[in-house]
Amino acid sequence: MACPICLKEASDEASDEDEDTWITTPCGHRMHTQCALKNAWAGNIGCPICRTIPGQIDRSVVEDAIFEAREEHNDKEMHKYYLKGMRDFRTKKNTSVRLKIAITSYNKYKDMMKKKREIKKIQNKVLVLMRKYMKAAFQKKKNKLEASHGKMSVTKLRMRVYSNKEKGSKFKDRYFKKKIASAAGWVPIDD
Repeated sequence: MACPICLKEASDEASDEDEDTWITTPCGHRMHTQCALKNAWAGNIGCPICRTIPGQIDRSVVEDAIFEAREEHNDKEMHKYYLKGMRDFRTKKNTSVRLKIAITSYNKYKDMMKKKREIKKIQNKVLVLMRKYMKAAFQKKKNKLEASHGKMSVTKLRMRVYSNKEKGSKFKDRYFKKKIASAAGWVPIDD
């Protein structure tokens, strides 16, 4: 019988020492204890033969945990390579054309977002003034209507001015950082 992980054959003589080095999984398959531990530490908790997960753990829970761990790892590695790419670009060391293009695009994006924030500040100030003037004009018109149509007909009227909020800037930022990290050598772990 061979270990399904390392593929080494078991010795024919059964000794006490040999029994300690082998483990039998709940599904009935045998393998070296060390191989099973290394396999588990590598993230493979299922049986290497039938992929049965020990205990009462649902496979979807394990797959979700693996997905989350992979995402967390990719995020950390991406950030590390993003910083490396930025550092290489600043020092002009090992700067590839792909990295130059990615960082130039990112800097243009950052400048554009800065301008948008400045415009948004000005728009918010103008909006406050507009609301103030509109409220005053509305109140003046409301008073005239109350006089001509009666107070009960206009008491529930209210003025509202809606503003559109900027959406998706976090995703764009991540997109550019991903391009820089990729140009610096980052490769994500895929499914």
